[in-house]
Amino acid sequence: MSAHVVDTNVLVAGNERSGATPECVEAAQQRLRRIERSGTVVVDSTYEILREYERNCRPRKQPGIGDLFLQWVHRNQANPHRCERVHITPGEEPHEYDEFPDDPALATFHKKDRKFVAVAISSELSPVIVNATDRGWWEHREALRRNGITVEFVHPGEFA
Repeated sequence: MSAHVVDTNVLVAGNERSGATPECVEAAQQRLRRIERSGTVVVDSTYEILREYERNCRPRKQPGIGDLFLQWVHRNQANPHRCERVHITPGEEPHEYDEFPDDPALATFHKKDRKFVAVAISSELSPVIVNATDRGWWEHREALRRNGITVEFVHPGEFA
């Protein structure tokens, strides 16, 4: 079973609320459904990722695909076959983590996305990080790869 750290923008795109192209929305929806069917999601034990999902989704009001994914994560968070919880260590500054690579090429990487990288590094499952619309992941993809992080772009044409 493949493991995934899912950036919040994938849920937002899946809900058709991101301004993404229709092709990207469809790709995000399909990716979330595949993870639900046969994947494992990796989140942090301090609930930073889940709280961010909750701030950006509204699963009680006409739920979209991203909202349904959030509900799936909640239902499966105690199932070790579908959800891995990992510890990440907060750094001295907000949105910094000891696990985040100390690489000058990543100095401009968005601080609020660093938790996803820290979670991927802390996981024993070698997850990919799934991204839909955030250009910062695209701009830092090579530096992330050099540091052992694989980023999957659900619709790479979004960045061409």
